[in-house]
Amino acid sequence: MGRGVPAHVHAEAILSALQEARPACLTIAQLMAHHPSDTSDLAWAMLKALLPTPPCQPPKGGAPEKWPRRNVVDAIRHITDNGTKWRALAADFGIPWRTVFGYFARWAKAGALKWILDQLRRRLRLRLRLRLRLRRRRCPQLPRPQRGRSRQHL
Repeated sequence: MGRGVPAHVHAEAILSALQEARPACLTIAQLMAHHPSDTSDLAWAMLKALLPTPPCQPPKGGAPEKWPRRNVVDAIRHITDNGTKWRALAADFGIPWRTVFGYFARWAKAGALKWILDQLRRRLRLRLRLRLRLRRRRCPQLPRPQRGRSRQHL
């Protein structure tokens, strides 16, 4: 903060800068709102590729989606993370709960949510196997799993 300048002047300058830089569809409250369930940039990069193709992108074309998909995914994650009702969706998401539920229901009916979960599980298993192989290379004395034999229970 500058010397001799009241703190509220800096706050007003920050808010006006945010107001000018924000997309038309988002409010300052939505830009500043963060929930523990919000998707990180890394997670979003992975999820974005797994989501179904938007209706406006196939060869037929269509109207562009009104709501950013990341915000929809964040809203769905917020509902599932907190176990709240769809109608209790926090207002700072800026998306009507019926819209969020519509995306969720459409994706679930199309099998997209199960497919996404399967793909993420597969990636996690591959990553864990790779780590285990690298660890075994560094420490060859680690026991290897026995294949084809049943485990003996004590």
